[in-house]
Amino acid sequence: MFKINNYLATHGLELQWSSGIIEDMIAKPDMEGKIEGFMVFDIRNRMLDAHNPLQVYQKLTEEAIKIIKEHGKVVICCSAGVSRSNAIAISVLIQEFGMSLPQALVLVRQMVPIANPLPCHIRQLEKLYYT
Repeated sequence: MFKINNYLATHGLELQWSSGIIEDMIAKPDMEGKIEGFMVFDIRNRMLDAHNPLQVYQKLTEEAIKIIKEHGKVVICCSAGVSRSNAIAISVLIQEFGMSLPQALVLVRQMVPIANPLPCHIRQLEKLYYT
């Protein structure tokens, strides 16, 4: 799991890239659906790792923010923790924490070494927040 700030983290529930090698994940959700105190928000089956409608980004962002408000912390999880989870984390940083897209992207890339949101996700976030 990669912590972005005290309230937000990303993670891959199936695979993790480590030094260019895919290996099994170590951290798994506990009985309460948490990892290290962060409530798990699993988006694997709710978002494609390709072009998604703007409504998907908005809905997942709103749900992640709701989890933060209700549970204090959220870890957004996709399969590998590389693209989709980080795209939604960027959206949360913009909407809930008042960051610009470039600021949020830089922070996520600093805090999540494996982060590599696909260009299609970045383009959709640009449309969502700047048009």
